[in-house]
Amino acid sequence: MIFKGAQLINKELKAEMIRIYEQAETHCTRDGLKRLLEIQRPTEPESIKEYRIANQRRITRSSTESWFSMVSRIFNNSGIIVKNKSDRLTQYLEAYPFESNRKELSFENWMLEVALRLSVLDPNGLFVIYPKKTDWANTLEMAMPQVKFFECEDIVGTYDGGVYLVKDLGKNLHEHWIISATDIIVYRDRFASGGKIEVEEIFTYNHNIGDIPIVSAMGITTVFDDELMINESFLSGSFEYWDEAINRFSDSQAVSVQHDYPIKIMTEIPCKADGCRNGHVTDSEGKVSKCSECGGRGIVTGDSPYHTLVAPESMMESGNKREPVVFVAPPQSSIDSSYNRAMDLLKKGQEEAGLHVLDSTSAESGVAKSMRLEEKQDKLLRLASSFKMFAEQILYYYECYLVIVKESRQIPTVFVPKSLQIKDTLTLQTEAIEAPLADRYYSYLKYLSDKYNGDDMMIEVYKVALQESPILMLNQTEIDARMTAGIYSGFDLYKADVIVQTLLENYDDNAETMKNRSNEQIRRSYSEKNGLNQSIG
Repeated sequence: MIFKGAQLINKELKAEMIRIYEQAETHCTRDGLKRLLEIQRPTEPESIKEYRIANQRRITRSSTESWFSMVSRIFNNSGIIVKNKSDRLTQYLEAYPFESNRKELSFENWMLEVALRLSVLDPNGLFVIYPKKTDWANTLEMAMPQVKFFECEDIVGTYDGGVYLVKDLGKNLHEHWIISATDIIVYRDRFASGGKIEVEEIFTYNHNIGDIPIVSAMGITTVFDDELMINESFLSGSFEYWDEAINRFSDSQAVSVQHDYPIKIMTEIPCKADGCRNGHVTDSEGKVSKCSECGGRGIVTGDSPYHTLVAPESMMESGNKREPVVFVAPPQSSIDSSYNRAMDLLKKGQEEAGLHVLDSTSAESGVAKSMRLEEKQDKLLRLASSFKMFAEQILYYYECYLVIVKESRQIPTVFVPKSLQIKDTLTLQTEAIEAPLADRYYSYLKYLSDKYNGDDMMIEVYKVALQESPILMLNQTEIDARMTAGIYSGFDLYKADVIVQTLLENYDDNAETMKNRSNEQIRRSYSEKNGLNQSIG
């Protein structure tokens, strides 16, 4: 049910939004192949389509997951900084108010794990920042900001000057959201007596923002129908290739099955079973039944897992001789060709997404590699720009909910790197070794965070090791110069040799405790090794 008086969104624009969503759905979720078969094979029998769907292999899912992992790694390594937050917003974000699959997330992780994924899947969806309370009757309870995603299909249009969104609850029931520059009103359908549907108000909230607290999903904005704007997915270029890859792979499955289980054609051979007359047997009492040998067919086809065609015996006459049994199947070259076409399209989509930008040969110069990566880095910067604007809008509306007085509000600013170079672990290691001494510590942390990605213990151990033994970051020439100048001693060299292993032996979640235990152990070990009685500072 749609409220009477609603101004509906442009019909053609809505259809295009849904088409964009459905294309992404094929490669980001577990659905979608049927849509491709309906479009490209409209005359194919439904039974064949059902067979294809039952045997579909989602060969593009791993590519989209790899893209998300790559982007997440680059953004995490490059660093995202949020500044100009009010104390109230800072405290709220430190409590990890974002959730996904019952897991509490920081704002940065929610952006990468939830908001970005939803945006790639449905770039024309909307994120609504709305108030949440445990008890709306309690006027003393402060409404806390939450974010809710509405798919493009939920966008109805406008109503009473506000954006009108409708969530389908199933069973012909809906939830209605009207969001204006002053209020958020939510209604919900319910069954009344006689099976009629009534609408009840869930809550009304005056947010006092002066702006509609809705943020469009991240995407590539383009013009639709000369006037209207629409978002394309960041992976739209890859999706075009991957649509074809899925189709071709399904074709390769069919060709492979036909090769492994070919059509069998055999010459019509009359059944020679005792008493069989054209497939029927008459017993001594005159009762007629089907022959058990030929199953009532009157000819022998032979047990086989293959589909069998029987050629009439007349084909053996008039010089048209053939083998009694032949098999018809696609040649091996057809299997290879259909499979290779699918894999080639899959790879082209991966390259369009930038998944192969780290591929290089040992002979490739630094300049050549930089030029090869330039286009992909530009795409990442465009993503970073969209990421920045989206994050700032979300945080601003959170600020408005948390700080009621307009004059006391601050406008959060999100800083993303001006350069998002795609670097492998070896490149990060080289940069750390060659970095100026003032920058070397942070360069080493980037390298070690990438090398031990996901292993929080090793990252923390090396972080402490670099702080406690800076000599680990020096080359041999730098070490020799400092030894000559008396800056470092034999103890410092010994400490550098054993500190990582000692920290691992004394690992503790409390870095200070771990550091103190390890330093004491290293001093004691050095003293015993060198026969020293006094402590080593």
